[in-house]
Amino acid sequence: MALKENHPKRQHCVPQFLLRNFVDDKDKFYVFDKAKVSAFESKPGAVIAESWFYDFVDGKDEPHTFEYILSEHESTIATLVGSIIDRQSIAHLTPWTGSTWPNSSRCFSTGCRRSASD
Repeated sequence: MALKENHPKRQHCVPQFLLRNFVDDKDKFYVFDKAKVSAFESKPGAVIAESWFYDFVDGKDEPHTFEYILSEHESTIATLVGSIIDRQSIAHLTPWTGSTWPNSSRCFSTGCRRSASD
């Protein structure tokens, strides 16, 4: 997918909607830096992100990204995760609840294929 004019530079490896589930009353949580062997307090928007993380250049030297595909499905997945957290159960889910499961698996598999070590 071609890049848009307002293309985001900072792209989160772990969606912020997931990270927000771990914040305290100041909207912060603790992060452990394995390289520095230290912990620090942060807000979800400030960590677990990398410049142009989901962007790539194809064989014709044209820029593309997975960022837009992941963003399209993020609100659906956030709703699904929220319902699981609110109910503390997955019993209310069916194997193919609308298009939620296919979208979720597509989104998660795209994110899992790309790692910071690539």
